[in-house]
Amino acid sequence: MTNHIINRKIHSIFLNLLSSSSDYDVKADTILATNNYGIQAISLFLTIAWILSLVLSYARLKSVSGTILEFHCLWQINTSWISLILCHISLAFILFRIYSIGLPILISLNIWAIYRIIKGHLLIRPEYKTATA
Repeated sequence: MTNHIINRKIHSIFLNLLSSSSDYDVKADTILATNNYGIQAISLFLTIAWILSLVLSYARLKSVSGTILEFHCLWQINTSWISLILCHISLAFILFRIYSIGLPILISLNIWAIYRIIKGHLLIRPEYKTATA
């Protein structure tokens, strides 16, 4: 029973994502942004997940423009692009056996990405907003 409810909720989120309506649903967009932070956390281990995160962020950017969730979409887009670019640069250095440049870039990138994911996830939570306001 619980799996059925979760599957319906996930299905409705993705249907809402793929729909072209401009209706703004705060709860669905907040859930989608939160899930996107989770995808970015997974992408620390699977680089391909950054691309999924980019697609989800770009797909929702138009519908959340002018709201607080626009900040989260832009935050996630910037994090994804910078992470993808720096990851490939560091892997190129590592491929050419220049470990003294590639490894520090890769380690710094992971620390920076973890910071961005945690900060973004905390900012989207309502408890954090009321605690800091």
